[in-house]
Amino acid sequence: LDGTEAASVKDASERDWRVSVMLTIMCNHTYEHFASVLYFPFLDRFHYAGKDTSSFCDGQKLLLAQQPTPQEELDVMVNGYKEALQKRFETPPFAAAKKVLTSKGCNLTIDPCATSGGIGMAVIHPNYPWNMVIHDNNPRSLKQHWWDGAIRLLVENAGGAILGLNGGSYDYKNDPRAFMVASNPGIANEIVELVKKETQKT
Repeated sequence: LDGTEAASVKDASERDWRVSVMLTIMCNHTYEHFASVLYFPFLDRFHYAGKDTSSFCDGQKLLLAQQPTPQEELDVMVNGYKEALQKRFETPPFAAAKKVLTSKGCNLTIDPCATSGGIGMAVIHPNYPWNMVIHDNNPRSLKQHWWDGAIRLLVENAGGAILGLNGGSYDYKNDPRAFMVASNPGIANEIVELVKKETQKT
């Protein structure tokens, strides 16, 4: 059980996807998720999914389009460290991802609530423009923890993907690195390959 308190998001207009209650049922040994529920009180939206079910929002099945969005048309939410901590904790893959996405002409939006895990849910809802959310995560100052993994079933069962920015599936429990939540696995893998190439330059 996890959540983001409303008081932690000072601007009331930004409490949409940034304030949530997360509940997931999982196996402690394998970290396998069996069911997940997320509620966004300021949106009054209720998301849920089971291991072998689709992803639903308020009773409506969510299924993402399989046609990839061109890179230059991507809308990306950037969830990094707050400005005072950025130079100290920003990881090379996250910095590379910002550089790659900027060079491709993507529309980047900086998330003012740097610890919001529920914001990743915005990529699977048709009322919000984001195709991707990138999260920075430094082992010295973790922002995303295993309980934020409640969104995994909800995103993947709708056809989305959660990947490490330097490649491979992302494991919230034992994987303290930068990652992305994306509406389309194809475009997610394309960006990951570009990020890996950019990281190798530095």
